[in-house]
Amino acid sequence: MKIRNKIFFFIILILSGCNNQTIESENSVFKPNSPLSELIDVNEVNFSSIDSVYLKRFNVWNLFISVNTKLSRLTPQSNDHRSIFNSIKLDLQDINQNNIPYPFNKPEIIGRLRVVKTFVYKVNSYELNTVNLRSYKEDVVMIIESYNAFVEKLNELAQEAGP
Repeated sequence: MKIRNKIFFFIILILSGCNNQTIESENSVFKPNSPLSELIDVNEVNFSSIDSVYLKRFNVWNLFISVNTKLSRLTPQSNDHRSIFNSIKLDLQDINQNNIPYPFNKPEIIGRLRVVKTFVYKVNSYELNTVNLRSYKEDVVMIIESYNAFVEKLNELAQEAGP
C-alpha cells in the first residue's frame, strides 16, 4: 500500500512539474526590442510607394503622407516596430471617409483603408509573448499586403485623375 502511495505521489509530482513548465513557456515574453527581421522574412518588408509623378495629388492628403512616411521607416532592422505601428494607429484614427480628398474618396479606397486600419489596430492590441507571437507575425504581413493594395489603388486613381 505504501509503495502504491509513493508511486502515485511521484506521478503527481512529475505531472505538476510538467504542467508548470508549460505555463511558464506560454507566458514568457518576447523581447520588445527585437528587430522586425526576427519576426518575418526580410523580403516581406516591401511597401509599395506612391507614384512620384502624381505627388501633387498625394500632398493634399496630409494624414496619408504621415502614415506613408512612418511606414517607410519600418525596415527589417527596426527595433521600434511596435512604436511605429502605434504611431500609425494614431494617424489612422484621424482618417475617415469624410476627410479623404478627391480623387481618393471612393468606396474602393475607403474599403482598403478599413482593412489596413483593422490589421494595424489588431497588431497594436497584442502583448508580445510566445502565445500570440505567431498571430503578431501573420498580422504584420497582412499590414504590408493590405497597405500595398491600398497604395496601388491610390496610384491607379491618381493616374486616372491626371497630373
